[in-house]
Amino acid sequence: MVDPKPNAAELMAEIEKLLKASPDEQEAAYAEFANEHGAEVAAKVRELLWPKPELSKPDPVPKPEPVKGWRRDFKATVAVPKPAPIPGPPKPAPREEAGTKKAAVKRKYGWAEVVMPKVVSEIEALTYVPGLVGQIVDWIVAGARRPNRVMALGVALGVVGTLIGRRVEGPTGNATHLYIFILAPTGWGKDYPLWCGNKLMIAVGATSLLGPSEFVSGRGIIKYLKRNPLTLCIVDELGDVFQLINGQHDNPWVTDLIGHFKKLYNSWEIIITAETMRDESTTINHPAVTIVGDYRCWLLLAYC
Repeated sequence: MVDPKPNAAELMAEIEKLLKASPDEQEAAYAEFANEHGAEVAAKVRELLWPKPELSKPDPVPKPEPVKGWRRDFKATVAVPKPAPIPGPPKPAPREEAGTKKAAVKRKYGWAEVVMPKVVSEIEALTYVPGLVGQIVDWIVAGARRPNRVMALGVALGVVGTLIGRRVEGPTGNATHLYIFILAPTGWGKDYPLWCGNKLMIAVGATSLLGPSEFVSGRGIIKYLKRNPLTLCIVDELGDVFQLINGQHDNPWVTDLIGHFKKLYNSWEIIITAETMRDESTTINHPAVTIVGDYRCWLLLAYC
């Protein structure tokens, strides 16, 4: 009589029971199955139920890294904050091109722009003039310790007359050279306007037009005018110079100075000098000599 086949549920239950059994019980079940079904079938069952653990492959041997050149590893540098710059002097403002900005000081080109104070004397009122002469007067008076507009006007006329000398002629043939004497007592500040006249001539690059501040002989004046027919002589204590000339009546070389000064002031023409044993006659084309000097009042009275 054949045994009935077990159903699937019972078979799975037996397999689960066998899998949970101990190794000894599994070996006993395997031997009983081999007796009943043969060793070959039992081996397949055993392979299905108890597979042999796969042998783990050995870890691959790491390849040695190629030897590199020596390298020094530097630590990361820490950024040090820079100290705040010390503020320097303020930079000058860029110079603006001509025509982009109007001049701060309005130039006085006409009489309408001249501003005259209400309380001035009649003589001082004559010193408020337009143009460059008026600006020079204002500049001299602004820096003077003892301001005097009449003295400043004399120096301004001498400077401007020399700068335009031998270029301008009036309708009656008059030139722009002048003899200007600043008459004032001692301590009235006569030296400062004269100093301003020298400074202006140097500032405008007209140093070559500055003439001698003292005179020795008439022949020396003529020799100088041969080289420089246009000149400005700013003389301090001009009264002393004329007193010296007046005191040498027996010296014709010195007294000849007065005659030359008169001729140079009155004439605006070509001068032909006299010929001597040493010097030949020379033609001086329209010399223009301007003399500006201070004079103490008592010396003028003594000279007269």
